[in-house]
Amino acid sequence: MKLDRLLYVFLILGIFLIVYKGSFYIIDENEQVVITQFGKIIKTNAVPGIHFKIPSIHQTHYYKKDVYQTESSYQVQTIDKKSLSLTVRSSWKISDPALFLSSIRDMALAETRVKDEIKPAIKAALVSFRLNDLVNDANTKNFSELKRKTEIERDVLNFAKPKLQALGIELIKID
Repeated sequence: MKLDRLLYVFLILGIFLIVYKGSFYIIDENEQVVITQFGKIIKTNAVPGIHFKIPSIHQTHYYKKDVYQTESSYQVQTIDKKSLSLTVRSSWKISDPALFLSSIRDMALAETRVKDEIKPAIKAALVSFRLNDLVNDANTKNFSELKRKTEIERDVLNFAKPKLQALGIELIKID
């Protein structure tokens, strides 16, 4: 009888500890969290600290507030039919974690989508220029070395930004 009572106490204590441990989640200063319930988004939270959730029912999805860098190389043809190879670095961040979770979910896929949206924007922005209007030196390989960088960057951002915002991503700049 005494052993049964002790077993029940340990069983109840064990269940309580499991429920207690799973009831809280911690958000750091550089994180944002999306809470889902059975796969449906019910809440986003970016306030640092300890927060409550219902264990086994609420799932937490953590995303960093960091600015990410994606680098890609593109081959672009100018209006005078000359080829230009460029390396472009895109800076972006997750601006809407709930939208990001529902549309992309994965950081590797997000990086691919950023590259996929930048590529046509770069081509559209550069196709109307002559090669010598863009570069001082035929060996130019980086976007940051272009003569009309500011104008081209504005065009690329105007083209790609709305498409990425629809995925919960904010395109900050390109270099």
